[in-house]
Amino acid sequence: MESGLKELRSIVVFLKGKSPLVEQALRAVASMGIDRDEFLSRSRKPRLVFARCAVAARLRTYTYTLGEIGRVLRRDHASASYYLKAYDKAMREPRFYVDLVTFLKDFDKKFEKELELECRK
Repeated sequence: MESGLKELRSIVVFLKGKSPLVEQALRAVASMGIDRDEFLSRSRKPRLVFARCAVAARLRTYTYTLGEIGRVLRRDHASASYYLKAYDKAMREPRFYVDLVTFLKDFDKKFEKELELECRK
């Protein structure tokens, strides 16, 4: 776990001014019961993929590039692009992606809560 935090700090330093959003997104993921190390692992469990889609979509709305999103998720830009496409597809056809859409809505609530907490500081 120590190495995971060290690597996360290096990602945050790399992203410089954008780092608070990364931290808030990862805190939102943690508040949904997903461990950071598991979230950043290579696992393809649906719940983890949903979380990565949610984080990628939120970061993209704040002008992160695909490369930056990939670095945050410990993946390449192509994986970040895949997550964004999966997110868009789920939003266009919610009845086919009920689990993903439900997860994304929950994540958005948690993320907005983290943003509000950050603004109050």
